[in-house]
Amino acid sequence: MIKYIFLAMRIKQWYKNLIIFVGVVFSLNLSNISMLVRTILAFGVFCILSSAVYLINDIHDVKKDRLHPVKRYRPIPSGKISINLAWMLACLFLILSLFSAYFLGTLFFLICLFYLIQSLLYTFYLRSIAIVDVMVVAVGFVWRAIAGTVVINVRTSPWLIICSFLLALFLALNKRQTEMRMEFQAEKYRKTLSLYSEQLIDKFLNITTASLLIAYMIYTFESGHIYMMATIPFAFIGIFRYIQLARETKTINDDATFIFKDKLTQINILLWILTAMIALYDIIPFPC
Repeated sequence: MIKYIFLAMRIKQWYKNLIIFVGVVFSLNLSNISMLVRTILAFGVFCILSSAVYLINDIHDVKKDRLHPVKRYRPIPSGKISINLAWMLACLFLILSLFSAYFLGTLFFLICLFYLIQSLLYTFYLRSIAIVDVMVVAVGFVWRAIAGTVVINVRTSPWLIICSFLLALFLALNKRQTEMRMEFQAEKYRKTLSLYSEQLIDKFLNITTASLLIAYMIYTFESGHIYMMATIPFAFIGIFRYIQLARETKTINDDATFIFKDKLTQINILLWILTAMIALYDIIPFPC
């Protein structure tokens, strides 16, 4: 039973909450123990809160998920976890996360509350509106990024917030396109798919991809750390590689974690992190 509870919590998707660390890393406070601890606690709060949202989503979608070639094996649609137990867990996680959020600060609590309200609106209504559905998913990442700055009371470049939004929008559009290529009638599972076409999503992706890369380049130019420009090639490689793998894959991916199994992507991410840390924390001082 414990195994199925963990699966229902979708712990694999907690990686989405890592964007909370943008605040402490890019404000150059990674060595500040107090701020780092608060950021880790904020990450934990969002993990529990997002698990509560996933549970509520699975409860609401239980009938539709049983028609899905992948999601029908989830604990709730498959019957491994009862609806009553799922509701109990969701309520417990909501109380625990919001109670903890309040002690990390009123503003952080309000952001968590806004994220929860938006997520519930998405589950029950907004995801049935084409274009709005992917925009709401992207805004959810923005709430996470802002939460990471609020919890330690720092200001992060607006360009990083924009990049967070565009990256999430890029991933959401790719997911929609993957769903449209499913062999079964995906539009019966997600109504908005009947309002999209692969050509339309391709156009959206072209705009989003270009905007994302331009926004990231502007950030590196204005970050005040000239070596951050050295991370630009890694950003291009990461985006292009994701597009390539998303087009080549023959399986239905429930999230973006498949990209992390790619060796080129693993090396690229490590090089991006290494280069960014060197640039941000002046490990190699720029000659005057």
